[in-house]
Amino acid sequence: MKTSKTTLTVLLLSLFSSTIYSQELLNFTVKGKVTHNFDEYIYLSYAAQVDSFLVKDNRFEFEGQVPNRLEAKVHTKGGYVTDSFYLDDGTTTVSVSIQGKVTSIESIEGNQTHEILMGLQAFFEDNEDEPDFQNQMYKRLDKIISENPSSQFSGSLLGEIIMDPIFSFEEAMSLYSKLDTTVQDEFDLSAMKVSLDKLKNSKTGKQFSPITLPDMNGSMVGIEDYKGSFLLVEFWASWCGGCRVANPELVNIRNEFMSKGFDIMGISLDENRTAWLTAIEKDGLTWENTIAEGGFKNETIENLKIQYLPSNYLLDRNGKIIAINISPKILRIKLKELMGERD
Repeated sequence: MKTSKTTLTVLLLSLFSSTIYSQELLNFTVKGKVTHNFDEYIYLSYAAQVDSFLVKDNRFEFEGQVPNRLEAKVHTKGGYVTDSFYLDDGTTTVSVSIQGKVTSIESIEGNQTHEILMGLQAFFEDNEDEPDFQNQMYKRLDKIISENPSSQFSGSLLGEIIMDPIFSFEEAMSLYSKLDTTVQDEFDLSAMKVSLDKLKNSKTGKQFSPITLPDMNGSMVGIEDYKGSFLLVEFWASWCGGCRVANPELVNIRNEFMSKGFDIMGISLDENRTAWLTAIEKDGLTWENTIAEGGFKNETIENLKIQYLPSNYLLDRNGKIIAINISPKILRIKLKELMGERD
């Protein structure tokens, strides 16, 4: 799984009553169909293995054994994919579309891991703002990882979740320590190490880094310029759908609280200056807008370990971190609390 943002945001677990991951060899079958006429070879890649099948009547089938649930991709020769799935014991039925060199999964049936992911998405949407969400999430992850340390699904899931710091460094490390890292995907392990380092060094209560970036006119704007105000440091980009959806809400929140000592500093990761300026005008972003030239490769962004968009930090009047990756809904509630307001 890749973040982006995905946000997976497919990030959370439904608690199951029995262990679904066996330590015995899994016998998998993948039955698939292509949604349009296609009569060439199609490939199934997992771990270091690549299997092939000559598509007939737009259908294909793969069979094999794996030691645990491994991430797999269906693709054409030399092609790319937009989705992946996990090889499961039993039969998984997939429907794929192929446009040029890009293969996309249209539907998946009979796959336990996919069903869990759908359950996670529903759990996240229904419970994200609940007071006990963090504690319940930790218990569910702890159960899954403890029972299935060798599952790549466990590693991928943990990697996605700790990108968004809902857990403390100590909690995240506890979960990470229960993974069998010898069988996890290298990309997931690398992402987890970055996230753990970020959790360790960017905790609430710590002073935020004294960053300075150029604004629309090339003048330098820094965190120190906002001392004495509550500040939301918002990382975004014109191409980020979630960012653009949040922008109108942030505009309303700033209008509501600006006279009471709240402001926003926008930091764009756009690499297209025109797209950045157009988005600022279209979304009506009247706060200071700065740009981290080079996007995710910008030195400031790398030092802050920003891994996906949107991301943000809410700072107190002295520049200390109050919250990380706070949603507009919770931001409004938090600001009322900080300013001693009541509904």
